[in-house]
Amino acid sequence: MNKNYIVPSFKDGRVFISPVIGCCGGCKYCYLKLRNLTAPKLNCLSIEKILALITENKEFIAGKNGTIISMGAWGDIFQTDRFIDMSINLIIELIKLGNPIQFMSKYKLDISLISKLAKYVQYTNQVLYSTTITTIDKWKTIEPNTVSPEERIKTCKEFKNQGIESNVLIKPFIPGTTDLELDKIIYLLKEYNITYCVIGKLYISDDILKSLGKDCLINTDALELSTLDCNCNIKIQATQVKTLYKYIEKFRENGINAFFKSSCVNSNINKTNNPSNYYFNNDEYCINCGNCK
Repeated sequence: MNKNYIVPSFKDGRVFISPVIGCCGGCKYCYLKLRNLTAPKLNCLSIEKILALITENKEFIAGKNGTIISMGAWGDIFQTDRFIDMSINLIIELIKLGNPIQFMSKYKLDISLISKLAKYVQYTNQVLYSTTITTIDKWKTIEPNTVSPEERIKTCKEFKNQGIESNVLIKPFIPGTTDLELDKIIYLLKEYNITYCVIGKLYISDDILKSLGKDCLINTDALELSTLDCNCNIKIQATQVKTLYKYIEKFRENGINAFFKSSCVNSNINKTNNPSNYYFNNDEYCINCGNCK
């Protein structure tokens, strides 16, 4: 991987783009460490080049029912003012394509910038903003250079106030930590009227396990070889999806629409079939919510 630029990559009905490469969040579970991407920098590809690489690709399908554009897999897009400027300008140009868009951050975003983005949205639910919560009690230790989970949720609320739907990624779901805080997480989401969430597995390496320490209760017999959504060429051990089904049910029992993939959230809010085709392929990520039937 070239650390100065990352080209858009297509997988399962989505295209993954990154205006920022690397992250300074210091999260102990982060897979970016596996590629030594801990010192963030701007992707040296211009906005024009990124747009061309998306729209000229034979896998790209334009429009509301087309390819979902996913932004930020290789670095938090709102880490610093410099990164925010590039990311906001790129999002505005992506909105103009007419496709559904999703992007996420663990940082705060000024209300004026949220309002600015909202003015470009072409149709209801075109844009989905996400943040993540892995732990409430231990975030200062596990995610030391980010803002608190409650501050993240407040940013979600500001997006919702501007008419942009919000989603919380319970990702990665760390056994021995996230499961023990589930009631607190559900309470926080309900308090801020967050009705969508995605539960995500934990990617594992020796360094990640060592970094997480004794609180990470991983059954190594229950791991499976997996690929990153943003790059199917990278294979890594991860917790099994089947171990998370009971938590999906608990969120849904509490009135929160829980899924395994954020593309499912985009498809549900837009009432379109998921281009990832999890339902039609009888994939383990499909929870049979009924949307794609």
